[in-house]
Amino acid sequence: MSCSVFCGLGITYKQVGHVRKAIKYYKQALKTSEKISDRRAEGIDVGNLGLTYSLLSAGRHFIFNNFY
Repeated sequence: MSCSVFCGLGITYKQVGHVRKAIKYYKQALKTSEKISDRRAEGIDVGNLGLTYSLLSAGRHFIFNNFY
């Protein structure tokens, strides 16, 4: 699947309130973007993950576990 499909699934799940499923698909989108070296899509995916984690009040969890 392409990263845009995973991103679309993440958006859909977030809109219907399934935040954890949205995070799962945003992570998959990020992996795909990294694999194909699409830096723009990586930025969008990281932003989507950050915003979605903030809905769980777990933004710090994402930042520290993925960047430090």
